[in-house]
Amino acid sequence: MECIAVTGTITDATATQSKHQADGTRHEKDGDTHGWLKVDSGFENLINSGNMKDENGNLVFEIICRFPVTQTDAKAACQGYADHISVPPVGSHVRIVGRYGDIEKRTGLLRCYISRVENGHTVPAIETLEKPARALEMPLYQLFCEGQEPPKLPNVLKRKSSDDNAWGSVGKDARYLSKIRRVLAKIDEGNRKLLLDMTQKMSNR
Repeated sequence: MECIAVTGTITDATATQSKHQADGTRHEKDGDTHGWLKVDSGFENLINSGNMKDENGNLVFEIICRFPVTQTDAKAACQGYADHISVPPVGSHVRIVGRYGDIEKRTGLLRCYISRVENGHTVPAIETLEKPARALEMPLYQLFCEGQEPPKLPNVLKRKSSDDNAWGSVGKDARYLSKIRRVLAKIDEGNRKLLLDMTQKMSNR
């Protein structure tokens, strides 16, 4: 999802909780920071019913993997990674740039894991990549394709073999192989190598 910029004033996200934090943010079990931003006029469209009901009408901002992780299923996602972004004190007027949406809920993936994938800290399996593709309602190959137009179709060398029974030479297998070639043609060279490397690893299991 694309990043957006929003301005507002940081408020105390622990004001309604029994345990208050000095920095005014909630220190979650998955290691993330959850803070509150009272948005400036013009950004009210970012506030939904959940914000009104559960967050005192504030927008929630999140910094991943900032604190020690105690949530079991989040430990692997934050392993070897820590975010050291400093949080201005409560009352500060700030401009925050980041993603907006419910991608975590729609994919079933932890937000800290999604961030690690985006920043190249981990390589996901194909099955994992299918989840954000479905959530974003886009073909899987587009996750590997940059720009508005797909890469040009490369010149594929013809198979120099007299074996007409080779897989992919005739019938249903040939049609399936043709589909794979068309999809791979829309992926740039770097991502194509990454995909083939993951495929090779999966075939060696």
